[in-house]
Amino acid sequence: LYSVPGIVESWSICSEDVDWISRKKNLPYDEYKKWYFGLKDSLNPVNFKPKQWADVMEKAGMKYMIFTTKHHDGFCLWPTKTTTHSVASSSWKNGKGDVVGELRKACEKYGLKFGVYLSPWDRNAKCYGQGDEYNKFFIEQLTELLTNYGEVHEVWFDGANGEGPNGKKQEYDWTSILKTIHKLQPNAVTAIMGDDVRWVGNEGGLGRTTEWSATVLSPGSYPDKSHNKRLKINEMSKDLGSRELVEKAYRMYWYPSEVDVSIRPGWFYHAEQDSQVRSLNNLIDIYYQSVGRNS
Repeated sequence: LYSVPGIVESWSICSEDVDWISRKKNLPYDEYKKWYFGLKDSLNPVNFKPKQWADVMEKAGMKYMIFTTKHHDGFCLWPTKTTTHSVASSSWKNGKGDVVGELRKACEKYGLKFGVYLSPWDRNAKCYGQGDEYNKFFIEQLTELLTNYGEVHEVWFDGANGEGPNGKKQEYDWTSILKTIHKLQPNAVTAIMGDDVRWVGNEGGLGRTTEWSATVLSPGSYPDKSHNKRLKINEMSKDLGSRELVEKAYRMYWYPSEVDVSIRPGWFYHAEQDSQVRSLNNLIDIYYQSVGRNS
């Protein structure tokens, strides 16, 4: 579930456009960016029905929901104290709305576990790229999410950063970030940039033919990169656990994979794609090639 102020999300405000989300060619980038960040002022999701979402998920047999509380555009769907770029600045419920809070209550009502996605990359924060200052800012946001909404079962980070070669560089303090999670939500699973669950390496929802839970791949949040570099592997490598690779490794990790896939051509809703939703047969095939392959 992706949270965005509108029908597109933050990739479209990258200085390097992506072909599946692009702005009008005659609109200068700075004007587009100003318009995009201004969307918060008109945000008013009057048809937002979190109980309906949770009801559908529970009936479909799903066990948990991971909600994108902030994506790369930096817009926060809870009334954070760290920035004005949030629902608190919108007209929705006179600035008193809290999407995260309402979803958390809906999950509790329908017996669903609740997880949060919080984007490390932030295209709105002025302190992004300023080392310790941004890490403090990010940990404050994380702390709010982990202390104000009851038990959080999973915390999901990604390593995305589309700044380009001349963009801002931010060194994330993963040690302090993970320490914060372990302190505030000791039972939470840390995913992707965490060290409990890894990304499978594609967004097609497919596991490798043999998807090992015990792997030689070091988590991306670990400061020592020499192990992966020596083995010439990363999260997208085809082989992460064969006998031949294990023979070359100095250490292994219990680091099972998680898959992600969209039921549409892209990650975001467009009415013209309503006829392109994945078929039941296709989804079952993906299930067999993900869960059926230990992912």
